[in-house]
Amino acid sequence: MIWGGNTIGEEDEDEETIQDNNNNNHELTASNQIYPVKSPPIGSRFIGKVAIITESNCAIDRATAILLGKEGAKVTIHGTVEKELRETIVKMVRAGISQDNILVVQGVIENDQTLKNLVDKTYNKFGRIDILVNSAGAIGRTQGEFDDRLIVLFIFFSRQ
Repeated sequence: MIWGGNTIGEEDEDEETIQDNNNNNHELTASNQIYPVKSPPIGSRFIGKVAIITESNCAIDRATAILLGKEGAKVTIHGTVEKELRETIVKMVRAGISQDNILVVQGVIENDQTLKNLVDKTYNKFGRIDILVNSAGAIGRTQGEFDDRLIVLFIFFSRQ
């Protein structure tokens, strides 16, 4: 049996119990032998993964982009303010992330074309999408949905 997330150091055949990370003791028996569970080395947990992070030009989302990039992910960052996107790129590069692993898509998230660009450009550059951090906080409808509603309302009120 593997105790998830626990790394067991030196194995001592004389010990009959083992303590996990939560200080719980587990009895070692022939039916529940414990094997070491090793976490991947820091900086490699997301190697080969591709992430899209919306509004990654702000606090937590910028930190998420940096963390995923430092852990090996290729990252598409998104935002509406060019200056803030540049700041995110600078911080990512200073953190040791290659510019080859960063893609920028600028635009309003409610715009259908921006959403299409996020997916298409990410897929075209990196060949896949594994992680989506949607933190843009968009409330309401996409531009297309808004336009459709506006047309219906226009027709309704024009016939009154």
